[in-house]
Amino acid sequence: MEHNKIRKVARKIVKHSLKVQPNEKVFIDVIGKAENLVLSLIDEIYNCNGIPFLDVISIEALKTLLSNSTNNQIELMANNKITLIKEMDAYIGIREDENIYELDDIPRENYKIYTEKYMQPIQMEMAMLEKWVLTRMPTPGMAQQAKISYKEMCNLYYESSTIDYTHWGETVKNLSELLDRTEKVRIVAPQTDLSFSIKDIPNFICDGTFNLPDGEIFTAPVQGSISGTIQFNVPSTYMGQVFENVYLEFKEGTLIKATCNNSDQLITILSTDNGASKIGEFGIGLNPSIIKPTQNILFDEKMIGSIHLALGQAYPMADNGNESSIHLDLVLNLSENVGGGRIYFDDVLVCENGKFILPELNNLNN
Repeated sequence: MEHNKIRKVARKIVKHSLKVQPNEKVFIDVIGKAENLVLSLIDEIYNCNGIPFLDVISIEALKTLLSNSTNNQIELMANNKITLIKEMDAYIGIREDENIYELDDIPRENYKIYTEKYMQPIQMEMAMLEKWVLTRMPTPGMAQQAKISYKEMCNLYYESSTIDYTHWGETVKNLSELLDRTEKVRIVAPQTDLSFSIKDIPNFICDGTFNLPDGEIFTAPVQGSISGTIQFNVPSTYMGQVFENVYLEFKEGTLIKATCNNSDQLITILSTDNGASKIGEFGIGLNPSIIKPTQNILFDEKMIGSIHLALGQAYPMADNGNESSIHLDLVLNLSENVGGGRIYFDDVLVCENGKFILPELNNLNN
């Protein structure tokens, strides 16, 4: 990606997402390399008179480290990083994957320990900070996964990450207010007829503060209210596994059926704890620059014309009380060219085939 585009993304992170102030300590945490973005971030932090800190581990080094790792080793690594994060004012997490399957040949138990004893505690500590943002740098492997050229992947990252999120957030307020007034949501699509209540659950406009790219609004179902079926048509990756054509069936808030291309592994994940098989988030993708799936959840959950549900942990901004050590996002593209679908709020049709039909929401169709 061109240097000036990388610089603009870095500026967006430092000045918009984190709003770095003089003497604030900013931790840049990298899995991969992302050297050009890291260098630009350091410059931008210094330009704001902030104090950058850096930790980088390549995918190759991480893979070698985890191949023979122990539980105590991973816990000590996590404790050391958590100690550092506690001293920070802001956190930037960057991931750069050449191949999403690169860690697949690590012993599954080692990867599970890494996820549960390292990644999850660090994410929880990160979320305790007032300022944090996550991004994922495009790579040729990521482009191949999205079935587009590397140049197109870079342009997608740049365009979707640098929209005017302040203005965009203003355009979403009508939808936010409508969600505030809504009690019941119904989603209808091929193999899908799902209903749930969102009464008294807050919603949150994602305006580039915590993710880049960003561009969604989310709330959460009232626990015990979700019933019906849903067939997701966008692949999701979790813990190094790819899940396609995930089908879920609920009855009065309880998951009674779950199938996909990798059903055994999915069921194992959903058995992690009591909250893993319950829904902790309902989101609507609204980023006008993301118009088709990339098989990368950071992008796909923001895709315009889509909705997503997350199994597991609810976010504090829209807390329905569900607690879990997992958060597995699953995306349904409602665009007409993949089967279409409809969203109803309190039995009123709000969105059809990925397009909002209410006049006050027409500005979200761009």
